[in-house]
Amino acid sequence: MIACPRMIMINNRGVKKEVRIESILTNSISPISKRQLHHILPDISIRTIGSVISRLLSECKIEKVGTFRDARYRASL
Repeated sequence: MIACPRMIMINNRGVKKEVRIESILTNSISPISKRQLHHILPDISIRTIGSVISRLLSECKIEKVGTFRDARYRASL
């Protein structure tokens, strides 16, 4: 049985939450929302995802596309 990449990422509990969130955002082809991140990483709360996103935005590692509820995030170009 071959494990899909998503399961490998979810089961990789030795990696810090911040690193897991950042790697998904920087490797994503299209912008991704907090809710989509939560579906990919169900063991990480939306509140934690939000705080990591805020830190990455302040460090200019990612950029925000859209506003409020339709906000999505992608790696800075």
